[in-house]
Amino acid sequence: MKITDVQVNILSYQFSQPVVFAHLAMTERRIVMVRIHTDEGLFGIGDTDAEPTGDSLIKELILKNLKPLLIGESPLNIGRLWEKLCARQRSMCRYALESYALGAVDIALWDLLGKILNQPIAVLLGRHRTEVPAYASWSYLPPESIPEKMEQTLREGFTATKIRIGLNNDLDMKIVRTAREVLGETVGLMVDVNAGWTKTEAVQRARRLEAYQLDWIEEPIDPLDLSGYRHLRSKIGTPIATGEHHYAKEQFRDLVLNECADIYQPDPRAGGISECRKIIDFVNTCGFVAIPHCYGSAIKGAATLQLIGAAAKTRSFELNMNADPLRTAIVTDPPEVKNGKITIPDKPGLGITLDEAQVKRHTVG
Repeated sequence: MKITDVQVNILSYQFSQPVVFAHLAMTERRIVMVRIHTDEGLFGIGDTDAEPTGDSLIKELILKNLKPLLIGESPLNIGRLWEKLCARQRSMCRYALESYALGAVDIALWDLLGKILNQPIAVLLGRHRTEVPAYASWSYLPPESIPEKMEQTLREGFTATKIRIGLNNDLDMKIVRTAREVLGETVGLMVDVNAGWTKTEAVQRARRLEAYQLDWIEEPIDPLDLSGYRHLRSKIGTPIATGEHHYAKEQFRDLVLNECADIYQPDPRAGGISECRKIIDFVNTCGFVAIPHCYGSAIKGAATLQLIGAAAKTRSFELNMNADPLRTAIVTDPPEVKNGKITIPDKPGLGITLDEAQVKRHTVG
């Protein structure tokens, strides 16, 4: 079996109202979707972020730089292909968008391998579980919206939720306090600051939140400030999470060895399943917890679930609660939360099937 073609499309969805975080307000979400075809009719799918958290230029990077390296190759040789593709960016010291391009291709290769072998990716990686607790992940909610959304969280059976703060420091305490009052003491609560705090104010703000028994504070300051994270972690009792904006195992090596956080969050959009699995294993080996970041499409969600299926110490899956057809409509069988848990797809590869009509509807390039 040989790879015969690599197709890349941009899919888009316009939000009815902006989805807000401390560092951006999204009016649109775009993804770069890859299909890798073989001479036996099978194809694998993968994706990564385009605007606003990535770039549509990734499409051209894949078609110009990676596709020629894949044509004629056997899709069974994922390890060798990953090194072949990675060597190109390594030799040029280019890692950011190139890692996103590599991530989309790598996910598609794993999906294809699973289909060839008729097994879900989690089994190929060494399956540990078939379901995992999910937590509801909300964008920034003004204080008046918190009770309704937290009640929805409880009604839908989630046992943990994450809310965003950092946009308005004067309102942060009110937002967290209201969420905790509605959720009660037994439901897990996390906050994501999206680097909305400065290094000088982070300790004071984090200590004020300790009364609300948070499971973690995510990305409180600039994600590249390793000394700032290490200092903050030494001064507060609440666990710190970070890693979604790091795109290589070498960066996670530096994060972990500097003990910057308690929870590390690799995202398969950068480097794909191959790189993310290496990061998870390294983090666990060093005695820390890895919980992959997943705020994206149905394709990335499926890739994340397959990774978690083979990760013994990963304890939860992030489920984006914003209405987004790129997460729910472009596949015929999106996973659902039941009794606080989400089942890891058991069909071959990623375990999902594209709804081609919806894919066509949302394709813009």
